[in-house]
Amino acid sequence: MYPVILITLAGIGIGYLFRHFRSLRFVENSLHYTIGLMLMVLGLTVGSNPQIVRNLWELGAQAVFIGSMATIGSASAACALRRWLFNKEKKQP
Repeated sequence: MYPVILITLAGIGIGYLFRHFRSLRFVENSLHYTIGLMLMVLGLTVGSNPQIVRNLWELGAQAVFIGSMATIGSASAACALRRWLFNKEKKQP
């Protein structure tokens, strides 16, 4: 994980240093296609693995459950924080 973070930080630094070079603008334009290609390769990899395909329904159900619970928890915490902050302001003289 550390190499990925270090490579990302190095890319940010290099991008910041060379931000005024017009010849590097093609990177912005090609990024959409690069991400699309990577997603397609990921789909090919998942589709060619029979174990993943067999368990896709179970894995998908778990992902939907975890995502739903995380969303509900975040929304509940945001509502509680909002009530706490705004009720605190109203009670002050």
